[in-house]
Amino acid sequence: KPTNFLYIVEDGVSDIKEMYVIDPSLHIPEAYLLPRNFANRDCVSGERKNVYLHTNSGNIDVDLWIVGRKDSKIAPSRMTVHLSSRCGSIAVKINAINSIHPFILKVAAEHGPVTVLIPRWFHGTVTCLRNCDISKEVVKHSTHLGVAINMVRLFVGDFSVVSGSGFGSELTKWEPDELRADMGQGFGTIKYVDEVESVASRQDKVESVVSKENKVRLK
Repeated sequence: KPTNFLYIVEDGVSDIKEMYVIDPSLHIPEAYLLPRNFANRDCVSGERKNVYLHTNSGNIDVDLWIVGRKDSKIAPSRMTVHLSSRCGSIAVKINAINSIHPFILKVAAEHGPVTVLIPRWFHGTVTCLRNCDISKEVVKHSTHLGVAINMVRLFVGDFSVVSGSGFGSELTKWEPDELRADMGQGFGTIKYVDEVESVASRQDKVESVVSKENKVRLK
């Protein structure tokens, strides 16, 4: 079932391997959530992250489905996802349900490899720290912003939104996606999800689950 403000920390050798449906609009009473300072140790402002996953020695392998609201006339604020591991590997797939919902994804692995699969609708900056391989397909749809020691930055998607005639009052209503991947001493790979596998069949199953859940909430 859809959830929000998901917080999982494995301090031992346990892995986090699961598919999660995240609904940023899902209200969960504060009393049912972990204390803010405990659940957001790297967040100075105290704002809760929609997803926070961390392992010490275990691996993270997650499939995240983000629920949008295609009938909503209000521009959604960006959801935040934090994935980190000290010694394990990280693999994450991002997909959307119903409509595009902007997100900030921060991935950090000190020693293990990192694989990030982004959706075709990703529209924003990609920043890679240290060793990283960005697929030719992602690069083809990108504007290079800079290369420095151990860092590469690209804008994936239509850059006219933030340059030239695209810059203006409309920009304040639009929040771009953001991916920041820190590979530490490991190696990273960034690709589109459909470069690896077809998501159509799984999307039908996930959308069915979300649809049933929404009907229950409306009763």
